[in-house]
Amino acid sequence: MIGFYSYTVILTYLGLASAALGMMLTFNGFARYALFCLAFSGLCDMFDGKVARTKANRTEDEKRFGIQIDSPCDVVCLGAFHMILCYSMGMRGIAGICILVFYLTAGVIRLAFFNVMEERRQDETDEARKYYQGLPITSISIILPLFCTLRPLLGHRFLSELHICILTVGVLFIIASATLFSWILTFSQIPQTVAVYLMNLTDNPMIALIIVSVILLFIGLFMEITPAIVIMTPVLLPFITALGIDPVMFGIIMVLNLLIGLVTPPVGMVLFVLSGVSGVSIEKISKAIIPYILVSAGVILLIIVYTYLMAVNPGLPVPY
Repeated sequence: MIGFYSYTVILTYLGLASAALGMMLTFNGFARYALFCLAFSGLCDMFDGKVARTKANRTEDEKRFGIQIDSPCDVVCLGAFHMILCYSMGMRGIAGICILVFYLTAGVIRLAFFNVMEERRQDETDEARKYYQGLPITSISIILPLFCTLRPLLGHRFLSELHICILTVGVLFIIASATLFSWILTFSQIPQTVAVYLMNLTDNPMIALIIVSVILLFIGLFMEITPAIVIMTPVLLPFITALGIDPVMFGIIMVLNLLIGLVTPPVGMVLFVLSGVSGVSIEKISKAIIPYILVSAGVILLIIVYTYLMAVNPGLPVPY
């Protein structure tokens, strides 16, 4: 038979099947449910490489097959499927179609560049990849569903903001800069919109810091700390400052939560690096690291309490 058949590519095929189901749902007018298929395809793409590396003694042909099969599946799951979704949401004018074509082209360039760099890297070392250059195409599986959750808040601005969002993501695929994305967020006033939404949830600094901590902890599971800070700071800072919370203390809380997210089982990115370097299974590392995570969470809670006291009692000494 043509191809390689093992558990190392099962997630890639599951992601492809999810995208195919999502496209059929979109064609039948169920774009809302298709977003779940997009998110699931992205989740499969995030971890297919990690699953593949768990197999010992992979041949060079198996490694290269995994790289090559991943890219066409990504073109379907995160390129064509995404275009169909956005088209069904209203990107049907000349500008919208041009943006979608540019997005797909930029995504294909991003994938081709990754393949070339990954093959070169594997020729030089057997170590697991520690970082990525540029915005991974998988990010659209997180960005688009999250953006759609803001639709009730954006109202009539949703479609125009969707055009800006997809164009920005396409640009980031090929220029490898999170700074531009941060600028676009500020320009389109998405941070202010998020701040208003969160303010409607609570105006209590303590509850606000706990909500923000949970969000940052979740993001830290999937994203490296530097791009997470660059992207999330302009989104969350207007909300934080509006409640009178010290921005420096918020910065400390943000960094600590993102760092904990990187080592939190079962999907913390650093866990896979530790497993690859030490040769110890992820299960053993996860069990051993739980006490340290609990202690770190306790430290964050203490910092949150003191930050809250600083917000309600400006006379307290500043600890920096």
